[in-house]
Amino acid sequence: MQELDRKIDDQRAALKADLIFEIATKADIANLRTEIKTDITRLDGELKSIRLWMKLLVAIGILGISFFSPAAVKLLEMLK
Repeated sequence: MQELDRKIDDQRAALKADLIFEIATKADIANLRTEIKTDITRLDGELKSIRLWMKLLVAIGILGISFFSPAAVKLLEMLK
């Protein structure tokens, strides 16, 4: 009878350890999801900033090229 009680206690302890591990795993996953959402939000903001700078650089490049273009010079002369 004592042997059976000991086996039952061992199985309970093993089950309890498995459940604690499972709970910790789910908590870790929840924390990871929160971190991923935060990182995605931060990256989205950085990408928007990069896109804005790229558009600005392209616009400056187009303006620079057009000011030194012979066609642009002719157009400006025609407007006088």
